[in-house]
Amino acid sequence: MQDLFSSYLETLTYQGVGSVILLIGTLLFVVKSKMNDFKLIIEEGNTAVAIKLIGHLIGVGIVMFSALTNSISLG
Repeated sequence: MQDLFSSYLETLTYQGVGSVILLIGTLLFVVKSKMNDFKLIIEEGNTAVAIKLIGHLIGVGIVMFSALTNSISLG
């Protein structure tokens, strides 16, 4: 039982760290952009900028998912 709890705790830790890295990466991506992405998406309805931001989120998410699945197992 203790080993199972430890595995879940490790998984939640990896997921938490991955979420923080995803958030920081996205904030850096938006800050380094020459334009105000959120203004372009919300006020002007620019779908190209929205797709760029979603692509970044998916790309970093795939990397974090791969790191999570290849580093530990729940069993």
